[in-house]
Amino acid sequence: PMAVADAPQDVEVMRAAGSDNALSLYWTYISYPEDRGAAVTGFVLQYSTDSTFPAASTTEKSLSYYGNGTIASDRNLVNGRESLFYNMTDLTAGEVYHVQICAVNTMGRGEFSLASHEQFAYDNITARAKADVIPYG
Repeated sequence: PMAVADAPQDVEVMRAAGSDNALSLYWTYISYPEDRGAAVTGFVLQYSTDSTFPAASTTEKSLSYYGNGTIASDRNLVNGRESLFYNMTDLTAGEVYHVQICAVNTMGRGEFSLASHEQFAYDNITARAKADVIPYG
């Protein structure tokens, strides 16, 4: 039987290169059997400065997979799946944003996946020791 699609996987958000007020969201396309028998035709993106996503302070965008091209597609495959991305622009510089996305098929909206971003933990990087002697020649 058909049902709403599973939540998107490999969801990641990063600061857009060269910008202080834009984020790039990446995730993988949902195909059979995770689409639950009804092809995914779009996605719903939500972002907020509040991690509980209250309606009053949450921005929601419907992203079409087919047609108007609001989602960019990178044909490089991640874990055997098509990688998708969307640039969120005109954000407030320095603000912390929480981002989530869900798939849409003919049965409705699936569950949301919360985007994650892990900044490099520079504290954990240990410099390599220099060689005492540099070989000549």
